[in-house]
Amino acid sequence: MRRNACGVPVIRAESFQDAWRELGWVHARDRQLQCLLGREMLAGRMAEKLIGSPELLDMDISIRELQILPDPEEEIADLEPEARGSLQAYADGFNARLARRGAVWELRLLGYRPEPWRIEDSLLSAKCFGYMGGPTFQVAIEKLLVQMVQKNIDDGRIREIYTYLREPLDRELLGKVTLREPPVAGEVMWGGAGGSALPRASGSNNWAVSGRFTASGEPILCGDLHQEVARVPCIWQEVVLELPDALLMGATIPGVPGLIVGRSRAVAWSPTTSLLDVVDLRIEEVKGGRYRRADGWKDFTVRRERFGVKGKEPAERVFYETDRGTLEGDPAADGFYLVQDWAIRRRAAAADFNGLFRMNRARSAREAMEALRRLDGASFSWVVADVEGNIGCQMSGRTFRRPEGVGGLAALPAWEPRFDPQGFLDKDELPSAYNPPEGFICTANNDLNHLGGRPVLNIPDSPTRADRIAELLRDGGPFDVDAMKRMQYELYSPKAERFMRILRPLLPGTRNGRILKGWDCVYDLGSRGAMLFESVRRELVYLVFGEGGFGREVLEHMEKRSFLYSALAPRFDEILLAERSAWFGARSREALYRQAVERGLAVRAVPFGRTRRMTFRHLLFGGVLPSFLGFDYGPAAVPGGRDALFTGKVYGGARGTTGDAPVYRMIADLAGEDLHTNMAGGPTDRRFSRWYRGGWKRWYRGGYQRLGRPRCRCRPDHGACSPMLS
Repeated sequence: MRRNACGVPVIRAESFQDAWRELGWVHARDRQLQCLLGREMLAGRMAEKLIGSPELLDMDISIRELQILPDPEEEIADLEPEARGSLQAYADGFNARLARRGAVWELRLLGYRPEPWRIEDSLLSAKCFGYMGGPTFQVAIEKLLVQMVQKNIDDGRIREIYTYLREPLDRELLGKVTLREPPVAGEVMWGGAGGSALPRASGSNNWAVSGRFTASGEPILCGDLHQEVARVPCIWQEVVLELPDALLMGATIPGVPGLIVGRSRAVAWSPTTSLLDVVDLRIEEVKGGRYRRADGWKDFTVRRERFGVKGKEPAERVFYETDRGTLEGDPAADGFYLVQDWAIRRRAAAADFNGLFRMNRARSAREAMEALRRLDGASFSWVVADVEGNIGCQMSGRTFRRPEGVGGLAALPAWEPRFDPQGFLDKDELPSAYNPPEGFICTANNDLNHLGGRPVLNIPDSPTRADRIAELLRDGGPFDVDAMKRMQYELYSPKAERFMRILRPLLPGTRNGRILKGWDCVYDLGSRGAMLFESVRRELVYLVFGEGGFGREVLEHMEKRSFLYSALAPRFDEILLAERSAWFGARSREALYRQAVERGLAVRAVPFGRTRRMTFRHLLFGGVLPSFLGFDYGPAAVPGGRDALFTGKVYGGARGTTGDAPVYRMIADLAGEDLHTNMAGGPTDRRFSRWYRGGWKRWYRGGYQRLGRPRCRCRPDHGACSPMLS
């Protein structure tokens, strides 16, 4: 194993299993802190193994309530021989490094003694993907629907936000539900400002263009993956694998063997969050310590969990489970409570590895799509391309086959059989496309239901980014790698342009009014127009959805402390852009816009970047150690704009301002054997390594590195082959 000039590990191996063994060693060397913290967090052992604080104990309780991997023995039995051998090889490599060098100094400082890595730990890490991102949004948005009913928001306004809501709302029943505050805020568990070792996916873009639109004559595939940007290190680690008959390069998730995004000589692939609905809320009626079913009252399954607390007495919690999930309430108190019914609760992680290892070996786009279709827990929209000129799109994941008229958004009574799903949806019915006539494929968390056999998405993102990608691909070309880099860093917002068509005639002749009127809808960090637009839009949201519904204080809290606000933003925008809405009440759209302009422009205009400054915080010591020690980066302004291809979202987190952005970008021109990438961070989490900050400045400034080499075809216009960076 060696590093290239940018610090990316280059692994030479005789077989794939040898490569995964070396990858385990690399992860234990470069990302041990990330792997072991993630393992203990997902196992609900943070208070036991690290610090016996009430906050970590609460986090452990929340995680164990979820039971992310309740069936490790069954999962291991479901692994195909290649997958099981590869996972064991990875664990062997990880443990060889642990045995040789021991735990990293940060963990030793906490008195932590790591146990050997096991296959179950990788299964647990992979299963986390089924619970993060889209499913997390899904649960929050479905619970918000219950709250809206209980706040007496009428059906008309609810259905304007929940446009995919197909079920009738039983307002009487929903009004009886006792909603529990989450024991740990979502931003803590799922990635608040340096506070979590768990990855959390947000929006992403990916696209593939056939060779008829490219300068090379071969397909080009692009992907950018959005995660929490404020954490150090970035959740991804790049690697190059050189085998006698294979060359792979791209990004891995430490703790998980296999390339999640990248390319081989024959195939390139990149995922985005699909927002596949894999969870249904069910209402349980509880009486006399039992729960109701159509054929009578049933006893809860009682699960007792013991929690170690470092330096203190252990704690114990009791969880009560139905056949749908864990009760969010006390069965000793009669009433109505929620459970979360997950389609991937059991026997889902093994399928992800069975498919992932097959995909890494795929020799064509069709073969890659067939492998990706096998995934159960990982819910993504994948774009693939191959050297034969084929491009494709495949959604992955397991979801319910819901009855007619049940869309998955409303909490429904668990004792009514007519709402029960009929097993799981056949994978052939998931959205998919192969060599579309347009000559390109793009996804951006948008609605892809039309590509499948039946609707599986009910909270898709705005089509703005996908439409913009399609517009650029349809009208441009021939494309090369540099053109794709410009697309990935584009800061122009078509959504803002739509707002500005309404706003411009209403703007006053004041200094701020003139600045906003002249704004080009580009979210440059130095733009005062972008800052003023966001100020006006914020006031518009508070006017319509705060004072007209949720309450201004509620929205302000959501915006500053929760990712839920960004999940609702696309629906807010579409309502605000409509000529009429039940949310406007007796007021006209123009009157609302005028009032928002008056309030939003009554501020001091500053460069947009000043409103987006944050510190990029170390995974363990973020915000704790003095800044001069260099564990944290910044503060710096986070680039990106609302619904621009370079999307950047900023909100509050558990330990300060955080946000989402494209933390990893890749571009693969199938005419060569190289990959152009950038990443918001370095290859290693070792603070005193030269690679700790690695590619952070390159990412920030729009630069790319190149892994691999072009394929020489000895044609006059090809130029000299460049060697692999080493």
